[in-house]
Amino acid sequence: MIKLIQLKQVMRNKRFLMFTIFVPCFWFLFMIMMSKNHNFGQNALYYVWYVVAALMGIMGNSVVTFGMRISTSKRYYLLQSKISNYSVWKYLIDSLFSQLVLNLLIVTLISFLGVLLNVLAFNYHFLTVFVLLNLFGIYVSLIGFTMGITMPKSVF
Repeated sequence: MIKLIQLKQVMRNKRFLMFTIFVPCFWFLFMIMMSKNHNFGQNALYYVWYVVAALMGIMGNSVVTFGMRISTSKRYYLLQSKISNYSVWKYLIDSLFSQLVLNLLIVTLISFLGVLLNVLAFNYHFLTVFVLLNLFGIYVSLIGFTMGITMPKSVF
């Protein structure tokens, strides 16, 4: 239940949509169009731009959005951990699940854009990069969680 509430909160956040989904997608699209117009696009370069665009979205989601969300609600969940069985670790696991879903959404949308524009091929290398990006998203989400727990909301 907590996971679904967290996902709904984030998906209603206009800054999340703008800076972690639309900006990386448009940046990736811009770089592809520039390279095709000026004939300097290479297959390896498209993958570099794909990774950079995905990292922009993942970092924005995992550090800024997630850190601020944790910082905003940490008093409530710390109180819950004292008066109920809902521990901080359970909160971390639930939050990481929602982050994984959100990072999958970000990377999938950018991937879909690349495949749709025929600059990314759906193969073993692509799947490896896709999985590594999502693993990196979990790592950065742990950093965002730690920052959210230890820093005040004004930092974000």
